[in-house]
Amino acid sequence: MIKVVSGLCGSGKSTRMLEKINESVGDIRWLFITPFLAEVNERVPKATPNINWHIPKNKGKGKLSDLHKALKKKEDIVATHALLHMFEQSTIDLIIDGGYTLVIDEAIDCIGKVDSNICNGSDVEALITSEMVFVQEDSSVTWNEDRYPLHEGKYSAVRNMCNLGILQSFRDQFVMWQYPDMLLSNIKDCYILTYMFQGSTMRAWLDVKGIPYDYVDPVAFGLRSEKELKLQLKGNLEFVDNRTLKSLYKNQTRYTFSNSWYKKAPQHKIKIIKGLIRSAVVTGNLRQGDIFWTCFNSAYDRMKGTGYTKGCSDKGLAHIPWNIKAVNTFKDHQYCVYGVNIFKDPTEVEYMKSLGVEVESDEWSLSEMIQFIYRGSIRQNEPMKLMVFSKRMRGLLEVWLDN
Repeated sequence: MIKVVSGLCGSGKSTRMLEKINESVGDIRWLFITPFLAEVNERVPKATPNINWHIPKNKGKGKLSDLHKALKKKEDIVATHALLHMFEQSTIDLIIDGGYTLVIDEAIDCIGKVDSNICNGSDVEALITSEMVFVQEDSSVTWNEDRYPLHEGKYSAVRNMCNLGILQSFRDQFVMWQYPDMLLSNIKDCYILTYMFQGSTMRAWLDVKGIPYDYVDPVAFGLRSEKELKLQLKGNLEFVDNRTLKSLYKNQTRYTFSNSWYKKAPQHKIKIIKGLIRSAVVTGNLRQGDIFWTCFNSAYDRMKGTGYTKGCSDKGLAHIPWNIKAVNTFKDHQYCVYGVNIFKDPTEVEYMKSLGVEVESDEWSLSEMIQFIYRGSIRQNEPMKLMVFSKRMRGLLEVWLDN
């Protein structure tokens, strides 16, 4: 059964889960999946001294091979989301047969575009034309095992996805992947530690597949209440307002400061928003280690500027990706500049709609924003100033705080 543990950043989801794991010695076999390697190597083992974790490593045949050995020995395992997406049918069989309880720290993307490094538009056309794959009436993509058995070349990842039944054709040449439902449909128990699950693609995917899930009572689980955390956040978060920023909010459309907006924005617009950041640095006497900010990676070279590009000497850049999660490197930074207006990929949204599931676009955007700002000093219950360029994104956050 899938159990969703939903709680705001700082509510203690991961901490409480790890406490439960540490108290369960010998009773449950665990497979703990977390976003980052630092969690795998440091936080999880340190928080659970009673558990002898196996961390999959590449010992010549890849991490997946090492994972399979550990699963056969029925060891407790901690690994990253990256390894989760490498699973094969044999991996899933070993997990289910081993009676594992799966813990997924942060909801995973269960539906999405195939990485262009694995298969781009021309690859799709070549695969279909050469009859290496077939597109079935239900849009599923199957591998031609008769002509290309045991293929381990360029398209080995495509073959694996076909054999797992997770590859789909959408709008002619476009290919989507879905997470293999056979794992979450048959797993003994699964905990998903997340927030705003309703807006996630994982929720949409579970609904598509008809896989049931229940929300865990946060109080019974031992989490801090959302009301308490919101009051704390409101007391520590100060929205930046000035004449230039208020002028910037005028005449904005829903898509101003989106990725496509940045690609088309004239240089004088970029100059204005760079000036806002630079002004904040000067008037606030901000130094390296005080400010962190984000824009889309494609706009970074246009947006970087004096006084806010470099981070602390041991932390690299002050700019971090808008979709970063579970990173505490910036927890002492007291000024955050949120320069993006984010939306789910429209093709993914349309794909899910074609499956009969509506995506909570605004809730997804808000969830990503909350995750980002919690990289800063508010995570430690300390004051933080927040400058938001997008009127839409600021509005979503303000309504949420007051709700």
